[in-house]
Amino acid sequence: MDESTRGTLGFVAVQLAAVYAGLHFYWAFPKLVRTVQYGQPLYRDPRPLLFVGLTVLVLGGLVLVQRGAIPRTAAYVAGMALMAVSIAGWMVWHLGGHVALLPWAPEGVSQTHVGNPVAVLLEHAVGDPIEGLSKLVEVALFGVLGALLYDEVATDAPTDRESPAESDAGR
Repeated sequence: MDESTRGTLGFVAVQLAAVYAGLHFYWAFPKLVRTVQYGQPLYRDPRPLLFVGLTVLVLGGLVLVQRGAIPRTAAYVAGMALMAVSIAGWMVWHLGGHVALLPWAPEGVSQTHVGNPVAVLLEHAVGDPIEGLSKLVEVALFGVLGALLYDEVATDAPTDRESPAESDAGR
């Protein structure tokens, strides 16, 4: 991958990560404030606290990568893992009955959806624009980070004509 493409993908990755953090903060912060205002326990629905924490983690990670404190490859892998966990968590949350997944939820609180799981997830993604946009951003960021990681690993790998020792000596 040439330097221009790599730079463009890096820029896109930063923008997508910022949108990811912004969407999660936009959804979570008002709910977290209401929870605290009404004196409800934070564990009742842990998503707002978790999402605000994710926002801080992602934005802090961007700063640490920019300052060189975290290697890019580690950031790419961590970002891809976070996007995979976000998507899987969203799927499990909706397909598992929402609040019923929480171990402290009272009996019979389930909101299990009946029907095709793909249709259920699509209904949630389309029914709530923030959710749908968030999932699109997560999938796109996973792909962009994957491309950047592949390029990073592929360009660091020694060629067939060059031994690993020669590769390290030339740097």
